[in-house]
Amino acid sequence: MAVGSNGSRYDNNLGRDMVTIAGGIGGAVLITSGITSREEAKFHQDAINELGQSLDLEMSPQVVEFENQSTKLTGNMEQQFQQWRAFMARMYELESTPDKAL
Repeated sequence: MAVGSNGSRYDNNLGRDMVTIAGGIGGAVLITSGITSREEAKFHQDAINELGQSLDLEMSPQVVEFENQSTKLTGNMEQQFQQWRAFMARMYELESTPDKAL
């Protein structure tokens, strides 16, 4: 009986040690994976930011035409977008306003 119980005690300690080691390895893998994911995310975010900056710098003037009306958009991407919105708002007003007074 004593031999059986001693064997069980060592088996329990060995099992606990194996679980501890496996948990430590698993935790290390998760931490490494998280660091790698964060580094990859930062890399992709930097690439997107760089593309946005180059678009901002490289936007050439654009001529937009709608319903025989046209306008020239100039400036960076944000400025051209604001000009386009204002142009489209004018076009909406022209389309929604009746030609004849009631």
